[in-house]
Amino acid sequence: ILDGARKSGLEIDNSPTSIIYQLKPDYTEHLENYIPPTSPLSLEWVSYKRMSNLPKSDRKEGPKSLNEVSVSTQRRWHEGAENLKDGEIYRPKTLDDVADELDKLEKIQVPELSNKNYRIHIVKRGETLSQIAKNYYDDAQQWRFIYSINSYKIDNPDKIYIGMSLIIPDK
Repeated sequence: ILDGARKSGLEIDNSPTSIIYQLKPDYTEHLENYIPPTSPLSLEWVSYKRMSNLPKSDRKEGPKSLNEVSVSTQRRWHEGAENLKDGEIYRPKTLDDVADELDKLEKIQVPELSNKNYRIHIVKRGETLSQIAKNYYDDAQQWRFIYSINSYKIDNPDKIYIGMSLIIPDK
């Protein structure tokens, strides 16, 4: 979310009190920017209908290779409609160019940690995986281990965000 906003040229309030840090992405959530009002007689309903009928031609082309597809998108692609909050299988036309590759991927699994000892680390401002690894394992090179355990939710190991919860297994 933050990266997309920055790429679009939006200024982001990144002060310590910003509500941006309260965002908790959920790949199963509705993908509309606006949930329609319940009353068709309201002004909000009229605005929603008008906006939903606008052409989608302003959307950018979709990814051309898998490295352009986020972990959240991959997880959503492989999730059953019954587990998605909008109740529909996720097959947007913008992913047509990579659909065959997505189909070949295995479903991303959340690691099974029930038999292991681990901690949850909440990322703080300015932290990196290397710093976190140094803190827990006394070895900054163990960032790869932390990344591998948390790869189901991290797209890029250089981009972790304040408030993100990371699984830190005991070694």
